[in-house]
Amino acid sequence: MIDRRDLLKGAGTALIGLWPARSLAATRVVPSYTVLRDINAETPPEILRVVLEAFKRQGLPVTCLVTLDAPGAGRLGPDNPVIDILTEVAGAVPGLVEIAPHIHELATLSSYFQARQAAEMVARLKSLLGDAAAATPIRSIACDTPQRPQSPQGLRGAGLHTVLLLPEESGPLRSERWPDGTVRFLGGRVLTLDDARRAYWEIDTERSQVLWTLSMAQLVGDGPAQLSAKAAVFASQALAAEAVRGLAHLTLSEAQLRDDYGYGRDLLLHLVTRNEDSPAFQTLSEDLAARGIAYSYSLVLEGVGFADGIRLKLIPGKDPGKAGRGMRLSETSAGPAQSVILQPRPGAFRGLSAENALVLPSHLLADPDTIYALEQEAEEIEDKVLLVDADRLRSGVQKTALLRSLDQMLARPGQRAVALPTALERLLPQSPYIGHHRRTERFREGAVQPVEAVSPAERAALMEDARCAWRYFSTWTNPVTGLCPATVYDGKGGRRLHEAVTMWDVGSHINALIAAHDLGLIADAEFQARSARIMPQIVGRRYNGRLLPQGWIRTDRSRWGTRDFDACDAGRLLAALYALENHPAAKARPSDIVQAYDLDAVIHAGEIQNVTDGMFHSSYRSHCAHYAAHAFRIWGFDARSPYEVMRGRSSSDGQMALIEASGLIGPLGAEPLLLEAVELGMSPESVYLADLLFAAQLEEYEETGRLKCVSECPIDREPWFLYSGLQLDAEGRRWATDTVNGHARHRSQAFADANAVISSKAAYLWAAWRPHPYTERVLDHVRARARQQVGFSPGIYEADDRAMPNYSDLNTNAIILQAIAYRVTNAKV
Repeated sequence: MIDRRDLLKGAGTALIGLWPARSLAATRVVPSYTVLRDINAETPPEILRVVLEAFKRQGLPVTCLVTLDAPGAGRLGPDNPVIDILTEVAGAVPGLVEIAPHIHELATLSSYFQARQAAEMVARLKSLLGDAAAATPIRSIACDTPQRPQSPQGLRGAGLHTVLLLPEESGPLRSERWPDGTVRFLGGRVLTLDDARRAYWEIDTERSQVLWTLSMAQLVGDGPAQLSAKAAVFASQALAAEAVRGLAHLTLSEAQLRDDYGYGRDLLLHLVTRNEDSPAFQTLSEDLAARGIAYSYSLVLEGVGFADGIRLKLIPGKDPGKAGRGMRLSETSAGPAQSVILQPRPGAFRGLSAENALVLPSHLLADPDTIYALEQEAEEIEDKVLLVDADRLRSGVQKTALLRSLDQMLARPGQRAVALPTALERLLPQSPYIGHHRRTERFREGAVQPVEAVSPAERAALMEDARCAWRYFSTWTNPVTGLCPATVYDGKGGRRLHEAVTMWDVGSHINALIAAHDLGLIADAEFQARSARIMPQIVGRRYNGRLLPQGWIRTDRSRWGTRDFDACDAGRLLAALYALENHPAAKARPSDIVQAYDLDAVIHAGEIQNVTDGMFHSSYRSHCAHYAAHAFRIWGFDARSPYEVMRGRSSSDGQMALIEASGLIGPLGAEPLLLEAVELGMSPESVYLADLLFAAQLEEYEETGRLKCVSECPIDREPWFLYSGLQLDAEGRRWATDTVNGHARHRSQAFADANAVISSKAAYLWAAWRPHPYTERVLDHVRARARQQVGFSPGIYEADDRAMPNYSDLNTNAIILQAIAYRVTNAKV
């Protein structure tokens, strides 16, 4: 019979012909994996015991999948006898019974949340296993098979090397090797114990591997004695097939030891010193360099211990260290995110923590006993982290012992010395969303500036800007309807007024009136008269028994417009009407208008619906849905937001969930993100996304010198209106565009580059919300190029630094007025 250890020691690329055949039929070695699934809180302990004992007596390796939170079964706790049985059987013959967690939804999650859930579940399972966890390392994990499984990258940081996507029915088995070394199995044969007599003899001898799954849920019908006999027959048939059919039985994690998967184990060596010039550190560094052993190092203060671990910045420091030495990393105490924690305490949590810190259990080598013990350690599958107090290696004997141990480890097959920053690419989850989170963390601390008092010179400049923006309304407002055109071109080609306005535009107009009054540009009487003329135009239109604000109305005709309803535009109108309702100088009281609307009829399960030709369409997958929900709520309506995914999570988990939710929607721009600040008060979700967008714009400027200030924006050429922003589901910083029609050519990078605009209104919003040298620079740029005689140009084309002459719009000028009023009234006095 071919011994399973022989297979692991010498498996070749094809696993063929490397061992003498014990039977003519055994011309090929076929790895075989037996998996026992559906072990949970409701598993009958006596049934589990007889099955595992039968397998143990026969010597059949098995991987037991434990579901800690099985639907309908409840939570598996430490007092459940199932745990006692697993620890007893697994501890009796180490390596024969593997224990692995089963997370149903794991493959549907992003790489970040796969890493988080896996690390938490492994930690829980280890805690349940107690002392037995050391004898039964958790190296594999299983999950259900969704239609489109996500990549398993990021699990290695939790010590997991093998992933099984469980089949619900029998199918071909295939395996994948991922760049971080993770092996994933998909498919396999679903069996009962009664199938063993024929299953093992029907194996296609051309198969390279086989996998069998047995469900504990299918074994509860038989009594213990009958089940024990069936399990013994199953195991004996499996083992008989080793000799006759060329099988070699393995646990899932042992797949990593097959040469055809090319698994490499990382040896991460990190030195700690109090002085880079100390003789002990210098000589050890030189010896490591001479051997070509990669390492990293960091400095600690004299007298500071690190028995409780050290925290290192995730991104290497700017100081690479002296020539010929390993990469120097900086210690940090700023916070867990963006850090790696080398934790020498036994049984420590491993993997990505709730605060987005990578925790790696480490072997602390700080005295002769720990150094000499290193030579006696057995070979392991896991990556190993050595934390060396270089200053303690004062004797040549200790240093020699350390180097000898390192040489022995690196001589083992598949073992390699890797610098910590390099290893992080395999240990950490990778995705565009994670990149945005890391960037935001790096920039947040330095980006927050105190809001200082507005100087006389700044106030004078802002007031001149406000008067310019107000001239758009004083010049173009229709004296009969009180409404103002959405856009105006007044140049050599003639005068063109876009007379159709949405409820978003009307809301902006009302906010402009409030800001103009608060800035002293118009007196009480004019403010009251102008706002009063608008009210009759927004009483709405009844259609299919519902009275709702109209999708758009004409500015040159009274109450003439469409019968459709736009949820986002209505949200903007509601926010403005609430501000008007509560303004001390206003006489108009729009609450009667709002209460007459049938807005509750367009909220389905919390989602605000658009209405087009009488048909409902959800507005939920839109960046304005959060702002609209906020506006609906202040009027007493219960509306949901796609952004509200942070509650009940840690800070980092909540932020990552928010980035992912936002990334599913489309490019992220300044509106309506920053409108919350000047109108409703910023929600935690909008605060974070504003920080994320600001960090990307600031990084773009620091790396390329390009000013970035993205938002939705009308332009003076086809397609006339753009949604511009940061594409969160793309690597790096991708500045993307979209249009109302959503044509593919409008989403191309070439189109985005040719039509990229520095938004004028966004520049003023950023300057009001986030005073910073960068926002001041953008504001000065816009003021110098986009300010016109009557209002501001919507923006400046990045490609040729050209504004849009003689072209202006309602929203740009209204929001500039709002931003200036916010800046002036919210600055320190």
